[in-house]
Amino acid sequence: MEQRAIVLGLMSGSSLDGLDLALARFTETREGWQYDLLGQETVAYENTLRERLASAYQAPLAEILDLDVYLGRFFGQCSLDFISRHKTKPGLIASHGHTLFHQPALGYTQQLGHPTHIAAATGLAVAADFRSMDVALGGQGAPLVPLGDRLLFPQHAVCLNLGGIANLSFEEQGKRVAWDVACCNMVFDRLAQQTGKNYDDEGKIATSGQVSATLVAGLNALSYYQLPPPKSLGREYFESHVWPLLEKSDLSVPDKMASYARHLSDQLKNILLQHGLKGSMLVTGGGAFNRHLIRMFRVELPVSVEVPEPALINQKEALIFAFLGHLRQLGRINVLSSVTGSRCDHVGGHLYFPPAC
Repeated sequence: MEQRAIVLGLMSGSSLDGLDLALARFTETREGWQYDLLGQETVAYENTLRERLASAYQAPLAEILDLDVYLGRFFGQCSLDFISRHKTKPGLIASHGHTLFHQPALGYTQQLGHPTHIAAATGLAVAADFRSMDVALGGQGAPLVPLGDRLLFPQHAVCLNLGGIANLSFEEQGKRVAWDVACCNMVFDRLAQQTGKNYDDEGKIATSGQVSATLVAGLNALSYYQLPPPKSLGREYFESHVWPLLEKSDLSVPDKMASYARHLSDQLKNILLQHGLKGSMLVTGGGAFNRHLIRMFRVELPVSVEVPEPALINQKEALIFAFLGHLRQLGRINVLSSVTGSRCDHVGGHLYFPPAC
C-alpha cells in the first residue's frame, strides 16, 4: 500500500547564501521511494545576518544564544510565508539548522535556529538536531544526505554536492559510503569578497586566473586528505588549515581561485579513480552553477558529469532533509553508520511538537 506525506525541509548551509526551503511529497511503494518537489525557494540573507553568521564562531555565548533564537524565529516566519504562498500545509517541518560548531572528535556539533521557535511560530511539528546522536555514537555526524542519495537518486553512480563544503556519496560493496571531499564555496566566496563580490558568478573570476602548481601542491598536501573515511570538515578546519595557505600566497585572487579549483578537481579525481567509479555523477549545490568547475570536471574526471535543473541544484539538500525528517517521524533509520562511522545505523533527530494553544 502506498504511503504519502508532505514535508517542508529547511537548510542553511556554510556558504551563507540564505535559507533553502523545499516542499515535497514523498511516496513509498513496493518499488521504493519517490518524491515530487511541490515548491522551492531560497530566502537570501541580508548582509547583517550573513555577517553575524560568519563571525558567530568567535562570538560570546550570550550573542550565540541570541542568534539561535533569532534564527529560529526567522526560520519560522520564512516557513509561514512560504506555506501561505504555496497554499499547501505540510504535516512536518524538517530543519537542518545552521551549523555553528562541528567537532565530532570532541563529542559535539551545534546547529543554530532553535526548533522550538519554529514550532511555536508555525504551529507545526518540527524535526531537527539530526547530527547529535550520531556524534554521541562515535560518528562524524556528517554527511547525512547520502541516505537520501541512495533512496531518492539510485540511478546515479555518484552524488556530489558543491556547497560551502564539497561532499560525495556512492555505493561500495553493498553499502553507502560518503565523506567531505574538501572545502568548496566557503573558499571561492571569501576570495570573491576580496574583489568586492559576494561570490564568483559562474566561475568568471577563476576562469581569468592561472593555476599555480606550487599552491596546488601545498593544498593537496593538507593532512585531511591522508585520513581514511569516514571523515568530515567544518569551518574550523577551513580557518585553521585551508585559508592560511591561501592568505599567505602572493598570487592574485583569480590565480588563487583557478588553483583552488584545480585542487578540488584533483581531490575528486583521486577518489573516483581509487574506487573505480564510472557512470553518471549528479552535481548539485551552488557550485554546480560554477561553469569553470563544471568544465574542468568534465575534462578531468572519469565519470559523466550531470547538472540537473536549477530547482534541484539549489534545493537537493533541503529536499533530503525533508525526507530524513519524514523517516524520523516514522521511526525509521535515517543515519547510516557506513557513512558516518558511528557504532550502528540509527534514527537521528528530535521531534518538537507545538502546544495546542
